[in-house]
Amino acid sequence: MRRLLLPIAAAAVVLVILVAIGLWITRPGPSNPAVDLEPYMTDLDWPVALAFAPDGRIFFAERFTGTIRIIRDGAVLPLPFYTLSNTATSGEQGLLGLALHPDFPTTPWVYAYHTFDDPSGSLYNRIVRIRASGDNGTSLEVVLDRIPAGSVHNSGVIAFGPDGT
Repeated sequence: MRRLLLPIAAAAVVLVILVAIGLWITRPGPSNPAVDLEPYMTDLDWPVALAFAPDGRIFFAERFTGTIRIIRDGAVLPLPFYTLSNTATSGEQGLLGLALHPDFPTTPWVYAYHTFDDPSGSLYNRIVRIRASGDNGTSLEVVLDRIPAGSVHNSGVIAFGPDGT
């Protein structure tokens, strides 16, 4: 009996600690006068991922439209960089991740992770890369295909490591 009570007591202690930490993290506190927060952009269509180019452009992914757009000099360019066709948007699906090649723009690839609604009836996630020509995406190549997809918990953050992999 004692062997059974010890794990239950330990679990109860851990639960109390986690609840206390959660209350501490979420409790309202005084504002920080050293930080002045203000919106940078408004009226964007559900941006979920950002990629910063060395020349100052910001590429961003619109989750529900499957569109990659660019902010240059503080303004969203009127024409999209690229729109990924057949992007599924049910539940937590959509255009979810974005990364620039580590040598961008010398190596002009923009990578994206999205949920693909295949016209054949299959639904899966995939990683694609789009060749950049200035502010336009000119062609698409599938890099990794048929990653299992669900209506929730599709993940999607993609990035290059410090070694470029």
